This record gives sequence, C-alpha cells and structure tokens, in this order.
Amino acid sequence: MSKTESRKLSDDYEVAEVLGRGGFSIVRRGVSKSEGKAAQQVAIKTLRRLGPATTTGGSTLPPQQGSNKGGGLVPTWKQVSSISDALLTNEILVMRRIVEAVAPHPNVIALHDVYEDARGVHLVLELCSGGELFDRIVGRDRHYSEFDAAGVVRQIARGLQALHGAGVVHRDLKPENCLFADRGEASTLKIMDFGLSSVEDFSDPVVTLFGSIDYVSPEALSRQDVSAASDMWSVGVILYILLSGCPPFHAPTNREKQQRILQGEFSFQDHTWKTISSSAKELISSLLSVEPYKRPTASDVCPFFHPHCHTLANLCHTQLRLLNPWTLLSFVSSGPAAGASLGDRGLREAGPHGRGGRDEAAEVQRQKEAAGGGDRQRAQQQGGAADEAAAEPAGTA
Repeated sequence: MSKTESRKLSDDYEVAEVLGRGGFSIVRRGVSKSEGKAAQQVAIKTLRRLGPATTTGGSTLPPQQGSNKGGGLVPTWKQVSSISDALLTNEILVMRRIVEAVAPHPNVIALHDVYEDARGVHLVLELCSGGELFDRIVGRDRHYSEFDAAGVVRQIARGLQALHGAGVVHRDLKPENCLFADRGEASTLKIMDFGLSSVEDFSDPVVTLFGSIDYVSPEALSRQDVSAASDMWSVGVILYILLSGCPPFHAPTNREKQQRILQGEFSFQDHTWKTISSSAKELISSLLSVEPYKRPTASDVCPFFHPHCHTLANLCHTQLRLLNPWTLLSFVSSGPAAGASLGDRGLREAGPHGRGGRDEAAEVQRQKEAAGGGDRQRAQQQGGAADEAAAEPAGTA
C-alpha cells in the first residue's frame, strides 16, 4: 500500500462539529494538525459508502416490497447502496475535473485534499463561514435591490463561466449551494456541492433522478439532454427570487408547478416588479426561455455585471439584445473605474421609480446624437471638398 493510500484523515485533521447533512453525506468542521498550516480550518465532507447490504449476522437484508406514502416501491438496501456509490463516484469525478481545469477560482469552492477509509471518501474543502445565499435571502427585511442582486449574480456567472469552460454542468444550482466566504456584506460567493453535476456529456443516470423542483430546467424535468444552458435557467430563477423575494413558478401542487415550468409560465405582475427596470425583466425572460438555445451563456451574461462601462458598444450586438444604456447602469457592479461610479450614481439617485437612471440614459443618448451630428457635418464638408475638386479642370492639378 502506498503512502498516499495509507494516510488517515485523523492523522492530519482534528474533526469537530457537524456543519450540515445531506442524503448521502455529512459535513464537519476540521482543523489542520500540520505545523505549517497554523491551525487552518476546513470543511470535511464525508461521502458515505454504504457497501454490501448485510445485517450484523452477515445475511443479506430482504427486499422491501411495500409501498411508501407516494405510492411507489420502497427501495431495497441494495438499491440505496448502489445510488450512494454512484453519487460518490460522480462527485469525485467532477471534483477531479475542477481541480485539473478550474481551480483556483474565487467563485468555485476549493478542494484541498481527499482521504478514503471504510466509511467512505472524505473531501477536505475550503471552509466558507459566511453561510448560504439562501439564508441571506430569507434573513433580509426586503428583497435585493438591482444593484445588490447584480453583485450576487455576477459572482455566480463568473463561477459558471469557468465550470462550463471545463465541461462541468452543475445541474443543481440554487441559493443553498452558494456559500459566502465570510459574514461581510461584500463577501465572495462560491458555488459548491457537485454531487449531481456532470462532466461534459457524461453523467451517471442516477444523478438525473435528483434535483430541486423550483430551480430545475424544462429539459431536465422532461428527462431531455441537460447542458450548460440548464444552469443558466437556474440563474434566471435565482435572479427572479433576489429581486422579488419569491420563486417565478407558483402552483398549489408539484404537478401544476411542473407544467408551468415546462411551459415557461411566469409573470412580472406582482407590485414588486413595478419598480424593477425593464432591462432586468428582459434578462430574466431570456434566462427563463423554454428553449435552451435561446438562453444567454455565462460568458454572455458576465459583461453585464462588469465593473467597467467600456463594453457597452459590444453588448449592443449580443444575442441578449438588452439595448438601452440603462441596461448596463442597472446591472453594473461597483468598482474604482469612472464607469462604475456612473452606474452607482444612477442607481442611488434613481429612487423607487428609476428617474435618475433615465436621466443618465437620456444624457448618454444626447451625447450619441451630438457625436452623430458632428460626424454628419464632417462628412458634408468632405463631400463638398470632393465636389469642388471634381469640378476643377484637369489641367489645374
């Protein structure tokens, strides 16, 4: 057995309290015992390997053929064990790809080390002490402003841009799977939990059985091909929730909710949306397109949250078609550049009806028209000079 295989988690880390639990995993706080790491704190996620289904006497448990409350068959212990092992293998495969092709990235949780023993596989991860995005959403007195929502979605989009570039599709993107590095308002946000993710076009069929109904895309719901566009649907749902405080698809039953998701039935009729810019609504509508090919990619979306405004000319030609200058002012993120301060001022002066933003947009339009007028005047002068030159006798040259 090699030195790597003989390593024990308890040799390198002191395992402390439980931070969270999942269906087939548990997360605990860990403290490094290494002298060079100065008591570094980490999160240790244990992916449990249930192994062979045996009783204490060694005999196999009998299959459970009864019905559960949902009317389906109760899975046997062997089936549950198989699902657990499939999810374990899948997450390790995805994390390996992230380490090879994405890490380090500020918006994707970092994997420090991996250990394995009879209980399962232990992933030693970066510890994020700021809590889930979900907790911050429900803990606010009111929904996010467009400016604050831009700061959140910008970080999610950047993380997805790196993951999608490496061929990783998250498949279960939601506020519960986005963690803040610390408690600060300006904390870095990181995407985590890749148990249901897929690498390129391959994923274990088991992972398609899971997901969160409020964030799942129509194609995933109908068991069609899932791609990076499916993650962008989830981004649209998250942005809708940030700005309104509620999910876009409402229904008294899950069956009706599924139908609304499949048909893309949502609205901006609630009074909350009266104060939201049309550009924000257009972006959400594009992200929540039923047809995956109509959704913007993470790379398409990232420039809208860039802290500099010099990308506006290029943005007007993208497939998003969010045309007016107020688009970028609405979703620009804070930064030291002059463009960022312009966007910040427009948002802060806008008030509940966005008048300041429209004033900024009008000023930009006046500048464009003035520039256009100057161009036309120069063209006329050049044209006149050309006519005069053409009218002179050939000999005068």
